[in-house]
Amino acid sequence: MVIVLLVASFFGTRAVTHSANRKQEATGVRPNTVFINLAIWFVPLIIFSLVPICMMSFIGIATYVYIDEFGMSEQAFNFIFAANAAFAILGPFLYLRLSIVIPVRNIILG
Repeated sequence: MVIVLLVASFFGTRAVTHSANRKQEATGVRPNTVFINLAIWFVPLIIFSLVPICMMSFIGIATYVYIDEFGMSEQAFNFIFAANAAFAILGPFLYLRLSIVIPVRNIILG
């Protein structure tokens, strides 16, 4: 997926540069292609950073909420957090195994 985005952004950059050259010929003023190239890379950066930002905020706030607000012990929180990580790893494997036997539509819709 990353390779596809890199290739697409390369061709998009070339298209922007060519259109900028045409605008320069027509108006005599060439737009700032460095800014345009940064904008092409900035949008995917923002899109792909949203999921890790959510995960890091969950990790940062979960300790406070479970230990201070709910009164859970540190050791119990560690066990629950480890179980959460284990199920996050096992979930896709279980889905792949079940999708062989059960139709995917039934798995998704419940």
